Amino acid sequence: MATNKILRSVGLLMAPLIFVGGAFAQDPLERTKVTVNQSIEVPGAVLPAGTYVFRLVDPYMDPHVVLVFNEREDRLLATVIAVNDYRAEPIGKTVLNFGEAPAGKPAPVREWFYPGNTIGHEFVYPAK
Repeated sequence: MATNKILRSVGLLMAPLIFVGGAFAQDPLERTKVTVNQSIEVPGAVLPAGTYVFRLVDPYMDPHVVLVFNEREDRLLATVIAVNDYRAEPIGKTVLNFGEAPAGKPAPVREWFYPGNTIGHEFVYPAK
């Protein structure tokens, strides 16, 4: 139990540094540009350090599918299934939360919250 807490704390300390280029002014697709300084993982893909765009496929028809594109949005890198995630208070910036990763492996993105929203997206990973 204590080991789990220590690993979780270490995992959060080792999380990639994220720069958010900003959301696109209350975009219904929740389009968000994110820059990371080391590799990260999303379900189905490992993304090297760089800039990416996260956005929904269609917030009205299917708000549980997240697309991850390169910075120019001309190349789809991953299609991610998500479930609703909740936070008590909205934050005025994009939030990406990471899970634990073994040493030398990319940190998996667990949650993505669009600025100002209390409902976010928890990424669903296949069972290992």
